[in-house]
Amino acid sequence: MVTGVTNTVDVRRRRLLICLAGLPMLGTALAACADDAVPKSAPGHRLDVDMDVKVRWRAVEAERALLGLYAATLTAHPGLSDTLAPFTARHTEHLDVLVEGGPLPFSASDPLAPPSPGSADVPADAAAALAAVAEAESAAAEARVADCLAASGSRFAAVLASVAACEAAHAATLESA
Repeated sequence: MVTGVTNTVDVRRRRLLICLAGLPMLGTALAACADDAVPKSAPGHRLDVDMDVKVRWRAVEAERALLGLYAATLTAHPGLSDTLAPFTARHTEHLDVLVEGGPLPFSASDPLAPPSPGSADVPADAAAALAAVAEAESAAAEARVADCLAASGSRFAAVLASVAACEAAHAATLESA
């Protein structure tokens, strides 16, 4: 009877030792999955900045431009506030995620500062203004798809794909409004 208990203990001990021996390989595998670590700063000259940093900056500027278009449209057509408010909130979320997701090459201005609403040309007719916003959303979705292809990090590409999908949905929703 003592032998059965000893064999059970030996089997458990072997399993434990095998699991412990596999931990370094698990750590290596997990580190390999995180292939696109976020650099802490954007070093070097503008031409030497990492491609993902450039792509991130382009996406941030595009989100700011869309927020500026929304602000200008709401200034020109306050009656569209109920229609456009959810889209504006989504673009604010996109901007937050993009800014917090990694370094930006330029720190001269605050990327989260609200854009000025006077910079966009808004049609006088509310329906035409909605169509212009839908067109801008569609163009932004196409640009984010192109950014996905330019991104080197898989996580960042997934964020850009999510933003692109959301912008395409915005365009479709606004076109049907």
